[in-house]
Amino acid sequence: MLRLASATVLSFFALSLVASAQSPNPCPDERETEKAAPGRSKKYDQCAVFSWTFHGQVGAGGNIYVVDVSAGTGGAVTIETEKECAYEASDFSDQWSTCDGEAKDGAWCEDEAYDVIQKVWKTKEISPCPEVNIWEYIVQVLTTGKATLPGCDPLLPAPAITHKSAQQRGCDGDGQLDGSEFSGQYLLLEGDPRMSLGNSTGPAGGAQMQALLDMLAPDDLANQPTIIQDLADDFGVIPGESNLFVDSTFTQFDDLGQVEYSVDRTINGSFRSDGTYRFSCPQVAFEEGTGRPVGFLEEWVRDSQGIYRFTSGSNNGIAVPILGGAADEMQTLHFPEVDMIQDWVENPFPLSHSASFEYTVDSSDPNLSTVFGGVKADKYLNQSSLKVVAPTATTYPSSIEFLTSTGSPFQVQLYSDYAQVGSVHTRPLSVTRQLFNPISGALVATWELSFSARNIQATMGTPFVPPSSASGNWFSRN
Repeated sequence: MLRLASATVLSFFALSLVASAQSPNPCPDERETEKAAPGRSKKYDQCAVFSWTFHGQVGAGGNIYVVDVSAGTGGAVTIETEKECAYEASDFSDQWSTCDGEAKDGAWCEDEAYDVIQKVWKTKEISPCPEVNIWEYIVQVLTTGKATLPGCDPLLPAPAITHKSAQQRGCDGDGQLDGSEFSGQYLLLEGDPRMSLGNSTGPAGGAQMQALLDMLAPDDLANQPTIIQDLADDFGVIPGESNLFVDSTFTQFDDLGQVEYSVDRTINGSFRSDGTYRFSCPQVAFEEGTGRPVGFLEEWVRDSQGIYRFTSGSNNGIAVPILGGAADEMQTLHFPEVDMIQDWVENPFPLSHSASFEYTVDSSDPNLSTVFGGVKADKYLNQSSLKVVAPTATTYPSSIEFLTSTGSPFQVQLYSDYAQVGSVHTRPLSVTRQLFNPISGALVATWELSFSARNIQATMGTPFVPPSSASGNWFSRN
């Protein structure tokens, strides 16, 4: 088992920033050469494409009917799964360079100028292609309100690596880069990264899935069971700004249920009801070659335009636009905890209120209320469902299970330690997400989050601004 201590229990330090180096005399006239571009790269596996067309309409009471589209009733939405899925990914916090490139007049190359962090993720299974049951995804669409295609297997974190990177400098002592240049998908620019963010295209099929979401019946909370209505009333959005410490433990398990990899980290920041945030997170990487653990600090800011991240010890920041979903993809890959934190602020329980979703309450156990939920449709054979368990003393959920059509869980959310935060808002201070193999039923991974609210402000302050990069330069994806 590989267990990493939280970076906060190491002697806390960030990787040292770029130091001004003495220009050699005579100047060697040399240029750095890129070894790896900043941002994400992936290794893909080819997948069989699954195409599915929903011909349907919503009838009385929210029931979803499959109809003959040629009859002129209802609507049709066609979706396709991805043609390839990633089984491994890397992300570099900055451009990783060496000094073995071509000559450049009036410049020299410092061989080990700063550290670049390489984050690594891998899928649990050899094949990352999705097991497709469309009704399971309709349940997820209705409960989360997010229009996403049937997905590839999740990429799970592996130990990060730190590399020494070269830096080109001017022979007159000026270390600034000479103008804009591309590196991978990114353009290196000076100044405020918000001025450079352009539009990008989102994941394929997003519009089709949104059309499916729009086609399904709207919310009808008044006709849902009392326990569902009460949860919606008692756990509304926390308005304004929540200043939080969130301790997170990620654990991955092998096929025998033994711990394969575990890592702790602490997220410290402010999260707002409009989806923007600012946080920092100390972490640990392993030095290339020696394996020595090295602490590093990440700073992330999200506003209405993009996400801006800077890793202490790097030379440049990375900016990714909100439009098109690129920022959301990066957030979910790097910090799935942030998705859970935003849910905690906005909607801690993924329970649908749609008229196309129905619940039944089992009160046979005097100590527990068990609520089963599923899609109201004329095709029940392939329908998945969810199960909510709540102690009758509080009616607050202790677990929500998302079940396959065979009744096996593929994701479970656990809730405990309910308390009042910000005077009037109740929240679970302990939230755990469990991922299961939907076929074997084996536990794959868990994220355990512990929340501590320093302050809840009813109003939001001034808009967040990007962190400061060491060089003042940003790699911008546009």
